Amino acid sequence: MFWCFDQKLEVRGTVRSPLQGLLDMPKSDTPPSSPHYPQMDDDEDEEEFFEVNEDELEEVLNLADGGRSDEEDEAFDDEPVLGPPPERDDAFLLFSQHSSSIFSCHIEPTNGKLAVTGGQDDKAYVWEIENGKILLECTGHQDSVTAVEFSQDGNYVATADMAGLVQVWRTSSMQKVWEYTMGDMTWMRWHHGTNVLMAGAASSEVYMWKIPSGDCKVFGGSGEKSDCGVILPDGKRACVGYSDGTLKLLDLKAGSIVKSMSSDEAGTISDIAAHHDNNLILAGINGKAFVASCNQGKVLSTLHTQVPGGTEEQNVEAVAISPDASLPLAAYGTLEGYLFIWDLAHQAQRHIVHQQGAITKIMWDQERPSVYTSGTDGVLRHFDVRSGVLVQEWLGHRADILDFSRSRDGRYLLTASDDKTSRIFKLD
Repeated sequence: MFWCFDQKLEVRGTVRSPLQGLLDMPKSDTPPSSPHYPQMDDDEDEEEFFEVNEDELEEVLNLADGGRSDEEDEAFDDEPVLGPPPERDDAFLLFSQHSSSIFSCHIEPTNGKLAVTGGQDDKAYVWEIENGKILLECTGHQDSVTAVEFSQDGNYVATADMAGLVQVWRTSSMQKVWEYTMGDMTWMRWHHGTNVLMAGAASSEVYMWKIPSGDCKVFGGSGEKSDCGVILPDGKRACVGYSDGTLKLLDLKAGSIVKSMSSDEAGTISDIAAHHDNNLILAGINGKAFVASCNQGKVLSTLHTQVPGGTEEQNVEAVAISPDASLPLAAYGTLEGYLFIWDLAHQAQRHIVHQQGAITKIMWDQERPSVYTSGTDGVLRHFDVRSGVLVQEWLGHRADILDFSRSRDGRYLLTASDDKTSRIFKLD
């Protein structure tokens, strides 16, 4: 069953398991998973439902039981200031159903035909990329929807708001299958190998749920806010950054914190990226980017963020690591608009590139030696990391781009902006 709503859209001419054994879960003291929503089809066998590719990973998880501040209200209640219309609009499709800033977006990973967006209007929408048709309005949120994401197999889509309401919907039927209220939510992420969802809280806890049953583990904290998190490539561990400048390594199967690494810098971890070797972590904090070792549990090196002729360190906002084992490069972007490309193997800086707006997010291309950046100037950019040359830029937004997503097949880029619109750009 699908829902359709009237919407504003404009279509333009094209411009240039891993985990088995997930079901051995004690049920005592498990947080309720909203029994009034369907969990599974009656004839659906639970073991078959969670069947995964045995070649991907060994069993790694055995899940066991285990309101915004005034300052945030003020920050999000400010009406964004729109810049002048850009010289051109490169978007293939403009989605403008949201009535306020759009904070988060994601493209469904298996076939790349669906998009999900969440915004300050307390709403999230699932819609078709080719024509903007709304398939689902994710109702029930009472606060800004700051995190939205499809599961790795595309079977589910999760939406989460700042007040901590997390909802999961089955994409085949657009029916809600689960919800949970966790307290102020700071980040949310699906596991890349199975239908397990993780989220961090302002009260420092990190939650992990199996979907759709809702079986839960909670990783405790010591009161510092959990600001960002990443699941390591092996799927067995996660690394979480906190507001006191520490990184903590979580053992997902054991449900425990196994290592704590400090940057010796007073401040909040702004972003984390995991290296494909399952050991190195790149993190940003204040005016620094640093590399830490999960195996050794310590910081290995600090990467420079000063520009030639400058005396001040830049404020690191976003980080990324190349997925190509033959290309040991890291990238990090700053609020001053500088993109740094760093050679991790030789501990040498390769390139410094400056763009007009502050960098809000960096994403590495999965097939090419290049990165995409989004900016507060409303421009999406594509850089070659070998030369530092700007390959392409996409215009259309009149305010900050707060998030973006690239389809797995490399056909589309999806953006979320402060100008209340989401745009689809077609890649060459």
